[in-house]
Amino acid sequence: MLFLILIILVSPVLAGTIELVESVPMETVYNSQLRNTPEVWLEMLNSAEKTICIESFYFSDNPDSLDSLDSCITAIEKASARGVNVSTVCDSKFYKTYPEIPDLIGKLPNATSTVFNASELWGGVQHSKFMVVDRQRFFVGSQNWDWRALDHIRELGVVVDHPELANSVAAIFDYDSSNGNISTVCQSGPFELQHNNATVEVSVAASPPAGLPEGIPHDLPILIEMMDNAKSSIRIQLLSYNPSNYDKTLWNDLDSAIRNAAERGVAVQMILSNWSKIHYKLKHIKNLADVDGVTIKFTNIPEWSGGFISYARVEHPKYMTVDGNRSWVGTSNWSEGYFTDSRNVSVFVSGNSFASELETFFASGWNGPYAELVERNTDYQPPRKK
Repeated sequence: MLFLILIILVSPVLAGTIELVESVPMETVYNSQLRNTPEVWLEMLNSAEKTICIESFYFSDNPDSLDSLDSCITAIEKASARGVNVSTVCDSKFYKTYPEIPDLIGKLPNATSTVFNASELWGGVQHSKFMVVDRQRFFVGSQNWDWRALDHIRELGVVVDHPELANSVAAIFDYDSSNGNISTVCQSGPFELQHNNATVEVSVAASPPAGLPEGIPHDLPILIEMMDNAKSSIRIQLLSYNPSNYDKTLWNDLDSAIRNAAERGVAVQMILSNWSKIHYKLKHIKNLADVDGVTIKFTNIPEWSGGFISYARVEHPKYMTVDGNRSWVGTSNWSEGYFTDSRNVSVFVSGNSFASELETFFASGWNGPYAELVERNTDYQPPRKK
């Protein structure tokens, strides 16, 4: 008996894990050695024993041919057939365009599909993209449940194995799937997890402030605090960056944090997709690029050899590293509405191991063949999107 007690006392408490996951557009040079999204999603879906909760801005399959998303949908069908409770949430605005997959899942045994009118509740949209399996493991990233996001768009996310953090993300799902009627108390971290045999601290946060379950902090103040405390470097990648609103008023929360950091001598590097080459965004992007210490690049993913694909061939990640130690991976582009009236989810990580891997991902885009320096006197034309 004493021997058994000693074993229990000296046995280490198993920490959770966090892993970066990417999507690589076909026929590009990108290869950062991270696991690919379809592989991770299939692993999570096939391992589910009790519940699968998926929340996405929209769900869209390729009607013309088989693709990576088809395998994931098949795995959902098999999970529901073996008794796993499957639930999905999508935004009501995009559901009008892409109803097929939510409707298909909603008809499966042990499954429900919710169309969430975030506009009615907060004024924005349900823009987050995440999955929770068995309230033990979750995925958060830039990847919508869109065949293009798996095969023709560069994306980045994290998969986390940790029950308390998974329960926090599941609480966000419960809130949205109930139209704001279910709110449970959460433990959002930070918790110590393992990343590549190193210990890091991980926490979750979300937007908007009006739609947060108890215990889930608003992510915007954390992002600003990270930049306010930066000492040497800030690296950011986004689909788009725009401090102006539809009514032409300015929203300076993040813009000011970047400028203030640069004025303190922090080296700021930012990658934006070429979808930001739009006149009302360009003037702000060029103005920011004029600040000493700030360098911005666009990325231009070449067209697929099989022909033009609408709303694809673009870089879509949303993440930041600060001083090679603190990191953010989320679902928000950097405009006001993403943080004030739309649902988005963030994962914050403290630790050199995770930040180093994230900066390797950043360097592959920054130094890659698709990067283009933003300059004041250069005329830029937006790419074809549809």
